[in-house]
Amino acid sequence: MSKNTLKSNDPKDSLLISFYVYDGDADLGVDRNSGSYDIYMDESRTIQNLRFYFPEINGAIPGAGKGIEGLCNVYITGKQLKIDSTFAPKSADTLYLKVYVVDKAGHKSNTLFTNPIYLK
Repeated sequence: MSKNTLKSNDPKDSLLISFYVYDGDADLGVDRNSGSYDIYMDESRTIQNLRFYFPEINGAIPGAGKGIEGLCNVYITGKQLKIDSTFAPKSADTLYLKVYVVDKAGHKSNTLFTNPIYLK
């Protein structure tokens, strides 16, 4: 993660989450009309779950049939993560994200957990 503090509800404040991806049969990139996503980020408070798509990956990539790998960068904005004031007003909050990838065949990757993210 690029930093650990984020201004809640602020679309101009963001943090970068980077992780390495390897897929042996290169079937990343679900059909956007399927209702499924590629990257899942479930947050520990179960308030918001973030979903993302990979860019289109097609056969034009040389050797893609033998697997694909690379660094995945996802930007999260303060607008996407908000302080939970459901039960009581708060001026700050803490959460972490559970991150995993699902390929076209529905295979789920290993799961990683971010360090705590502090919302203010």
